Amino acid sequence: PHGDGDIDFSDSLDVAGNITASGNISSSSDVIARSGSFDVISRVGDSDTRIYFSDDDINITVGGVNMIDFTEGSTDEITFNESAEDLDVRIEGEADANLLFTDAGNDRVGIGKTSPTKALEVKGEISASEEINMANNKSIRWNNGGNFSSIRAEVNHLKYIAYGSGDHIFRSNTSDDLVTFDNTGEVR
Repeated sequence: PHGDGDIDFSDSLDVAGNITASGNISSSSDVIARSGSFDVISRVGDSDTRIYFSDDDINITVGGVNMIDFTEGSTDEITFNESAEDLDVRIEGEADANLLFTDAGNDRVGIGKTSPTKALEVKGEISASEEINMANNKSIRWNNGGNFSSIRAEVNHLKYIAYGSGDHIFRSNTSDDLVTFDNTGEVR
């Protein structure tokens, strides 16, 4: 039937050709293609934005960039930016809009940061319930108002390096000073 009204079917509808509609097509259950190809959902007039289905794989492409790939097989995974574009990914938290941010152009990750300056940069406290391992001759470094200090693990010893003036104090967990070095290296 032709006309401007709704058409309701209580049974199946088999169509050998195309279905064209200027309004909505809706279904209260599954829409199934029994033959032919039903592997792409795309918007008319925007051919480089689509959802592509293949065996155990779904790809979401926007503007010609494969942004998300869902794969089930020998390696089950969700891949963001599979086409290795300069595509940043941001995950929001309830109170932090930049809970996790990947800067694809610079190959960096920020936690609570949108412009990480290192491979991993964290805004806030970090906690570990196990060991933190570093390669030999690498340092933990901190900046205290332009005065840098670091602890460096080297072969057979641990090196404490302080830049700037002032005393360097090693304390116990009871806040008792164990040893104090002045800026010349003398023990006080």
